[in-house]
Amino acid sequence: KVYALLEKAFQEIDPDLTIITGDLLFSFNSKRMLKEFALFMEEHQRHWAFVFGNHDGQHRHDRVALADVLPEYPHALFSRGEEWVLGESDYTIALNHQGETIQALMMLDSHDHRVYDEGKGPDYIYPSQIAWYRWVAQGLEKVPFYAFFHIPLPEYALLWESGEATGVMGDRKVNTPWENSGLFQAMLEDSTTVATFSGHDHLNDFHGVWEG
Repeated sequence: KVYALLEKAFQEIDPDLTIITGDLLFSFNSKRMLKEFALFMEEHQRHWAFVFGNHDGQHRHDRVALADVLPEYPHALFSRGEEWVLGESDYTIALNHQGETIQALMMLDSHDHRVYDEGKGPDYIYPSQIAWYRWVAQGLEKVPFYAFFHIPLPEYALLWESGEATGVMGDRKVNTPWENSGLFQAMLEDSTTVATFSGHDHLNDFHGVWEG
């Protein structure tokens, strides 16, 4: 069904790039599943980018092993990122026109889960990732950013609760980290991030403007 939907989207939209915001590999043999998906994209000659979700790498193969699969597929625009940045899918894709970067796509690894004082809950974007975001934004000066990650930021829940969002919430709530690590605030201060996109909540589908 997934492949049929993608083929339909390719025919109707003809995208230049497909971005998967995690949970592609909820399987005990996730490496085989990843290779199958990558081969599908190669056969259709479609470029794609990928950030890890909380279920990717939970079974036989960890994230490092999965990340090592993708370099052999030319249409997979993927990188594990800088060694000093926590995560296995923190990287940028520059969109160039006539030799000049006019926009950039930022992929951020939102990890799996963490233990809070109240128990186990969704993980968040860590300080090294936020420092890397600031570093990249500074290096690209005023180039507009679009950020992609799996687990939604706490601000997503605030947007929905404000009543200003457009769309639907089929899950019982917006499943966000229980603590705010400050990525959204960093984006506000930098002022070059135009929009963010997340996965994780399978039945939630909404959008809106927050602090913009």
